[in-house]
Amino acid sequence: MVSSKDPTAVQSLQAADFQLFDGRTPLLISTFGSASTGTARPLSLWLVVQCPEERSVSSGSGFMLGKTDTLTPALRKLREKDTVAVANWCDDGKSSVDLAPTTDRSAPAATLQSVLSAPPVRTGTQSGQDSLRDMILRIQEVSISTEADAVPVLVFLYGDVSGMWEDELNDTLEHVLQTSGIIYELDNGAIPAQKRFVVGARARGHVIHYLSEKTGGHVLSTWSSDYGKELDRIIGELYSRYQLGFLPPSADGHQHELQIKFSEDSRKRLKSVDLHYPAAYMASPNVLRSAPASMAESDPAILEALRSSSRYSEIVFDASGRIGVAGQPAQFRLYIDPRSLPWRTLKGGDRAASLTIAVAGISAQGQMAGHTARDLEAQQTKAELSAANPSSIILMVDFAVPDEADRLRFVVRASGRLGSFEMPANQIRKPR
Repeated sequence: MVSSKDPTAVQSLQAADFQLFDGRTPLLISTFGSASTGTARPLSLWLVVQCPEERSVSSGSGFMLGKTDTLTPALRKLREKDTVAVANWCDDGKSSVDLAPTTDRSAPAATLQSVLSAPPVRTGTQSGQDSLRDMILRIQEVSISTEADAVPVLVFLYGDVSGMWEDELNDTLEHVLQTSGIIYELDNGAIPAQKRFVVGARARGHVIHYLSEKTGGHVLSTWSSDYGKELDRIIGELYSRYQLGFLPPSADGHQHELQIKFSEDSRKRLKSVDLHYPAAYMASPNVLRSAPASMAESDPAILEALRSSSRYSEIVFDASGRIGVAGQPAQFRLYIDPRSLPWRTLKGGDRAASLTIAVAGISAQGQMAGHTARDLEAQQTKAELSAANPSSIILMVDFAVPDEADRLRFVVRASGRLGSFEMPANQIRKPR
């Protein structure tokens, strides 16, 4: 995202104005879009609060009680395709989505007021940490299942006194980075933003401060109770964002340091402009989450392959599955042998393949109990092509597994080729 005191300075920037780096390695910008022209991904904006607790309103979300209506004017500035939702978590271990993503700009204020008016719960430590993490993961899943291309933006209306174990916090951050999510905090100024987050050998405090810094958001504090003005500022920033696509030099599935700079020719012209961007990204160019449902769901050939008990072997792959949050769709990863795909060559020596992936629940009697299908693209870099042992192409799809499903059947189709794979439903990993 870019910001400047001079609004005209951040308009009409081009790909040539930016430089991308994986650590110190320059990256080629392969796709470019901007929110101002409508070519960037839509927003899934979440207003997040902690439920009432037996403590002062100086921390937590109590400062928003009776002030939720101040947010509505800013929400009315959201664009038609952008949604807004509400979620909360509690120190007693509970969390919930209180308002699913909607285009109703008035509903969030009433929902927030209802959540904040509930009876207070007793404060906790581990249970609160678990519910905060579960809520963040659930928001990612609900956002993607509602609009697969949307950017989840979490605005915590919260004075941050949270803590989390290092390993769980890092896993939470990776889930957010996987969807290019952005986290903000909006508070009443009672809890100062901290620059030193470590509070123990294995834990961090001020979790929301930390996540906002790592995802390209930031913390906004105001003593004036003009929270609508600050939310309006956040939305303005989101509409000044540019979307830069690239292929990582190494598809190792880990966090990589990300740096974005203005190009040498643009620095003098843009010296009044500030850049905000995530500190890292997940280097998984082939890990593509499912796109919106396509015509493939009613394609006769796909339906026949899902219902069939035959094994198709032109495309070779296997799969694994997990449920990240109870009550949400399962996440499946398909590991495809790149040698079995029909590729097309891209400029610069990279290559891509268009595929349809489908999954169905099959009952013990052999009946199809539900299915989904998605069209997407896989890509390989020139560097990956030269590897002695090419890595599997990893594709992802979400599917709400029916209760009556005894097994899952996967089908991959590309340019007339078919592959299939089956796994028992009881092999899906459940949340801990």
